[in-house]
Amino acid sequence: MLKINIVKKVLAISLLIFLLIFLVISHLDASISINSISGKPKVYTKDEALNMFDDERKEFDEIAKILLSNESFWQNVKDKETGTVADMYFLDGEEKKYFSKEEWDKINKFFNNTRPYSISRRGDSVIIFDYRTSDKQKNIGIYYFSNAQTDRAYYSQMYLHFDNIDDHWYVGYGISKAFTK
Repeated sequence: MLKINIVKKVLAISLLIFLLIFLVISHLDASISINSISGKPKVYTKDEALNMFDDERKEFDEIAKILLSNESFWQNVKDKETGTVADMYFLDGEEKKYFSKEEWDKINKFFNNTRPYSISRRGDSVIIFDYRTSDKQKNIGIYYFSNAQTDRAYYSQMYLHFDNIDDHWYVGYGISKAFTK
C-alpha cells in the first residue's frame, strides 16, 4: 500500500513538472495562444499565403493599424510575460477589454479567416503575421512596417527570401538563414 502511494505521488509530481516545463518553454518568447478563437493555425504554401494576403489585404492593413495603436494591450501582454517580445495568440478572449467592439470583431474575423500561428509587434513600428508551412523548419512571415526608417535589413536576415510586396509590406519565407550556416 505504501509503495502504491509513493508511486502515485511520484506520478503526480512528474506530471506537474512536465506541465511546468511545457508552460515555460511555450512562453519563452512572450507568447499567448490563439487556438481558442480560431482553432489550429492554418498551414500555407508561400503562394497560398500571398494569395490569402491579396484577398485579405484590406483586413491586414486594418489589423496592423489597430494593433500598432493599442498601447494598453501590448503593455498588458508585456506585464504578463517574462520575455521581451510581445507576441499575441489570443487565449480566451480576455484581451477583448482592450479593444472597442468594432476592433475586436475585426480581429476575430481576421483570425478566423486567416488563422495565423501568431501576430507579434516589434518596437513601435513593426507587426509580423506569422504563418506555418507543412515543413516545420519553415514559416512565412508577412511584415508590416509603419515607417520607412525601420531597419528592414535586420528582419530580412531571418529568411532565405525577404521580398517587398509594396511600400509597407514584406514577406519572408524559407528556412531561416541562421539554420543554413
